[in-house]
Amino acid sequence: MRMSKSKLRSKLLARRNELATDFRNSASNNIVEEVLRQKALSTHDSVGLYWPTGSEVDVRPLIYSLFSNEKTVCFPKVRLEGKAVHMDFFAIQAVEQLKTGFQGILEPDGASDIALPSLLIVPGVGFGRNKTRLGYGGGTYDRYLAGRERPPFLIGVGFNETLETEVPAETHDWRMNLIITEDEVLS
Repeated sequence: MRMSKSKLRSKLLARRNELATDFRNSASNNIVEEVLRQKALSTHDSVGLYWPTGSEVDVRPLIYSLFSNEKTVCFPKVRLEGKAVHMDFFAIQAVEQLKTGFQGILEPDGASDIALPSLLIVPGVGFGRNKTRLGYGGGTYDRYLAGRERPPFLIGVGFNETLETEVPAETHDWRMNLIITEDEVLS
């Protein structure tokens, strides 16, 4: 019997939270190095990322590298419409343009125009070997992607310990183009 998304989410979050900080730091560095080696990154000028919170893969070294390589670096800013959480991406020129926003997560001040990054680095609670992603359960990335006329190239980043053979997916769930862990690249 397949585990429900909510039960799997709880299991994978607990597993990820139990990872030692030193391990998460080392694994995050390996993941960032692998992302930087990807041809897809070199072919896209505009990259959407996230500011890591809790036990997520720490992509901050990637952010600084992208600034150094003169990529357009974009971050999501959340807006609430009723009970639904939506997001838009905004380009920033420095991390100092990020301010504490929704749920204490750093996000752009929204002073610039909305950006449409052609590549997204996507966090997840877990990923499936079939390139499915299990998020936090709000559907924010799925809603964002459904609203795009041309979907971006999607790179999911996660730890091996949160990689499952299969993650339950519904028709509105987006598959990643690549998934990168500290040990492998699924393409």
